[in-house]
Amino acid sequence: MSSPPSPAQTIPTNFASHAETYQAALRNLFAGDPATTEADLARLFTPDFTLEAANNTNSNNSNNNTNNSSSSSSGSNGKNDERYDFAGFVAHVRRLREWTRQGAVEVALETVQFLRDGAQLAERHVSTTTMTKTTAGTTTSSSSRGAADEEEEVVVVLRAETFQFAEVAEDGRVKWIREVVVRRE
Repeated sequence: MSSPPSPAQTIPTNFASHAETYQAALRNLFAGDPATTEADLARLFTPDFTLEAANNTNSNNSNNNTNNSSSSSSGSNGKNDERYDFAGFVAHVRRLREWTRQGAVEVALETVQFLRDGAQLAERHVSTTTMTKTTAGTTTSSSSRGAADEEEEVVVVLRAETFQFAEVAEDGRVKWIREVVVRRE
């Protein structure tokens, strides 16, 4: 994996200055090409970027992060907390982009509140994530062969509200994000 560009190689950005451009950047996390994930994220986040997310989603975390640059812990009450450095976040976003490209995941996201005061940023967005899973099911056939395996498509829709705080570096890229994700029925 190549290292992200140094600040001297990075063109200053202002995507984190306005609600519309920040929302577009968040949406593009899911929509980009998996092959260009690292380069795409290097334009938005500093090399020492970190993300800490407290997820109160009342579901099991099916994504076990074993990469040294990311971690995930499942606590009681359905909490799944995540921590990523830049490399771990790149791997995480690449995986999301692969699922999106395969049609397994679709994300709709809308920024509801956006505040920027100097280097400090606060943002709240709502999202709907639609996941399509294909499972093997067993059905009883009327033929003499008995049971036959059939694929079944299961659609899961998750709604969430995310409260996000961040610090923006002098070049306009985000240094860190701390967020709480709350599932909404």
